[in-house]
Amino acid sequence: MSYKDYYKTRYNEEITDPNQPLLINKDRKTGNEIALIPELCQVTGLTDSMRADFRLMKDLAEIVHTNADRKVAECRNLFEIFNSNPKCLEKQKLWHLRFKDNPAVLKGYKYKAGNMLMGAKASGERNTFDIDQCAREIDRKIQDKMFEQPALKIWGIFHSDRDAQIAKQFSSTMEQCLQQFGYESAAPAVFPIKGNRPDDWKRELKGKLNPSV
Repeated sequence: MSYKDYYKTRYNEEITDPNQPLLINKDRKTGNEIALIPELCQVTGLTDSMRADFRLMKDLAEIVHTNADRKVAECRNLFEIFNSNPKCLEKQKLWHLRFKDNPAVLKGYKYKAGNMLMGAKASGERNTFDIDQCAREIDRKIQDKMFEQPALKIWGIFHSDRDAQIAKQFSSTMEQCLQQFGYESAAPAVFPIKGNRPDDWKRELKGKLNPSV
């Protein structure tokens, strides 16, 4: 059976270009391969350039982080669609489902989150911000020096000899993060391990681990 016939039979997806190249995803651990049809693939997630676009992220936040009234209105609109669609009504009857027009109302208390105290600025004054007011951008606010952070002087990276490039990339990423957060640090000791058996790792760890760490 061809890929075109398989996707039509299994998923009712029509492949229009029979000459497009296949994308092969190979699992590093098992070696298993999965063939993907480019025409049926979709790019997901946000690229680094998209994350760096302040206007885009602001517009996206307005869609994702909506207030309660807007979320309730969107849910009501969705339920109206369910209740007006014959197929949805059929499934609701089959599954014994019924959507109420209004959500359940619960009483509760909201406590003030308070302020977040971060590390000291160049002036010596601690960076602080109101958690409630900065809730939607708290991830950016905390990308700074922490309130208290011990120096990272003695640390190391153990990796198999075939993963040297991955270890190098990890070390570079760690260095960037440590600089961004103002961590005092030293370069890591790197320990390549020949072989990938548990005994190889156990022997190397016992021989190279620093008891003072």
